[in-house]
Amino acid sequence: MRSSNLQLRTQPCSAVFNRLSVSYDECNVQHAAPTGTLMRIAFGPGENSVRADSGLQIHVSVPQAIGDPLAEVWRVEGHIDCGVQSGVSFACGENLIAAGLVVPEDADIAQCAMQAYQRVIGFCRDRGYPHLYRMWNFFPRINETEGSLGIERYRAFCAGRHQAFAGKPDFEFYLPSASALGCAGQGLLVYFLAGKMPGFQIENPRQTSAFRYPMRYGPKSPSFSRAMAVADGRGKGLFISGTASIRGHESVHPDDVEAQLRETLENLQCLVTHAYQREATPVNDIRRLNQLKIYVRHAEHAQDVLDLLDRQIRPLPPCVVLQADICRAIEGLHLA
Repeated sequence: MRSSNLQLRTQPCSAVFNRLSVSYDECNVQHAAPTGTLMRIAFGPGENSVRADSGLQIHVSVPQAIGDPLAEVWRVEGHIDCGVQSGVSFACGENLIAAGLVVPEDADIAQCAMQAYQRVIGFCRDRGYPHLYRMWNFFPRINETEGSLGIERYRAFCAGRHQAFAGKPDFEFYLPSASALGCAGQGLLVYFLAGKMPGFQIENPRQTSAFRYPMRYGPKSPSFSRAMAVADGRGKGLFISGTASIRGHESVHPDDVEAQLRETLENLQCLVTHAYQREATPVNDIRRLNQLKIYVRHAEHAQDVLDLLDRQIRPLPPCVVLQADICRAIEGLHLA
């Protein structure tokens, strides 16, 4: 791993939306904070895991590609309840819940995804937080062929997820923002944020809605929105899905890292501007996002991507760079 010449900012964003804040903390430091930990995500070697213990504690088996080890910490003010229900571990505040589960791959990944999402949907309904805002999905061998189905495992995952969502009327208009990445650990890890008030689905004018992708991308469309905007009367949150170098529905610049990053940033800016114009979200510039999470397929590209990003966005928001089996992508967050 090459060392970075950049000093990555890790301080928390200040926020009004649901009294929620997010920071990247050093993994080996216990931070005293006036707000409670809703969710803490650590990255690195080992198996995927989720447990409810002083907030939701998650380990994701993807390595950090550059910089000192960081943990992503979500905090809220007020009382937090923790527990396990129907195999789903959770931590919840007044209006928000963070929850997750790891489902062993006892069947093909499509069945695994369908079962996981059916449990998630039922869990959120039963706990009284029916609106999904943001979802993260990690499973191994994401680009390999699923032997029982004869298609790429990511496409099989999308088919299973679609089947679970299809049980809800008009589900196309209530899809959460999401990311799906390959990892080293076994089983399907799903973790998410949900709430009591509905969000507003945001699509990108530069891109085809993932739900409307042509059939050549798989038997069922990817079921997620490009972003989700949520308001609670005091503030607003914008949860941005993993965003890649895709124009329309086609991947572009496959062999050019710099052009890929430029295209990705154009997509992010267009999405942020569209959300600002449509839902009056409080940010109209990607330089003002509170958080970025950057995924690279090859660790040797991490420093170049970070340097390019620093030249394009100044000041660079707090970020972490992870190595995962997927195309280069960036996800973001703004809370205000």
